[in-house]
Amino acid sequence: MNEKSLGHTYEEAINIRDRITFLRKLIAERSFHEDVGMHTIGFSVEKLRDELAFFMKKHFGQSQTRDIFVTECYDVSHLFGDHATASMVVFHDGQPYKKEYRRFRIKTVFHISDIDMMKEIIDRRLKRTEWKLPNLIIVDGGRPQLIALAQVLKKHNTYIPCIGFAKSPDRVIVSDPPQT
Repeated sequence: MNEKSLGHTYEEAINIRDRITFLRKLIAERSFHEDVGMHTIGFSVEKLRDELAFFMKKHFGQSQTRDIFVTECYDVSHLFGDHATASMVVFHDGQPYKKEYRRFRIKTVFHISDIDMMKEIIDRRLKRTEWKLPNLIIVDGGRPQLIALAQVLKKHNTYIPCIGFAKSPDRVIVSDPPQT
């Protein structure tokens, strides 16, 4: 966002700011129980873990298996196909974990395709076997991005639950659980 502001591309900076605000509200202020309407402000880490476990069980048939719940969030940005980059933001138990933030320069996609760019960075990330896999992946995008993400995960013979944030209209898309 600061980079866009310094480059005088204020509209893009505003879009990034709005996405960050939306993610923060979803993760920090809303309950994962759709029918309760409770807020997570002031919840203990244990309460947040319970909420995440409920959400994961409901939507993915999975329970929390690690002491720390790790979420990786991805977003692709470019200027009409040029200067393409992607960001990975990491949360541990719902709190930002800046030591694991990463920025990826897009290396193999030379046309305007957020989906192909997303596939490239997820593929590159999964090749980093020294990095622990997250419990959940969140991407900026809808069903097409989740389908592309599922293809890359399948290529790496792994399954990680995924959520996409789509806009116009704003909605949360949940990936399908693996076929048994």
